[in-house]
Amino acid sequence: MTFEYFHQQVEDLRSNHPDWFGGFRETWPNATNEEIQAAELELRVKFPEEYKKFLLEFGGGEFGFSKIFSVNQDDEENISKVNKRYLSDRNFIAFNDDGTGGNYGFAINDAKCSSNVYYYDPDDGDDMRKVFDDFFSS
Repeated sequence: MTFEYFHQQVEDLRSNHPDWFGGFRETWPNATNEEIQAAELELRVKFPEEYKKFLLEFGGGEFGFSKIFSVNQDDEENISKVNKRYLSDRNFIAFNDDGTGGNYGFAINDAKCSSNVYYYDPDDGDDMRKVFDDFFSS
């Protein structure tokens, strides 16, 4: 799925179901390139371009029925803090907490996040499983 198609889908859903996105933009505004670079530096990774586009356009916080971690340093649940606190020993960067103990995120290889989206649940062992080809497919 392209970013443009994803963006149009979000706008259509937002028009038809504004309550699904209540407070999202007000929670954490669109990220800046500087905030993204700071998070990448802190986590020692490079995020996929799709995720960066999402952060620049939408920021982070409650998004539909999900929470996407922001890069805003004032957010206690920003991507850097969450990953350092709970997932620091994994080759995995979570961008979403599914609310049941699992996370959606990116596998890390040579300090670069994959474009593929993986699901990791520590209660299911150490395995991650690929669930989407890229961030906008999720």
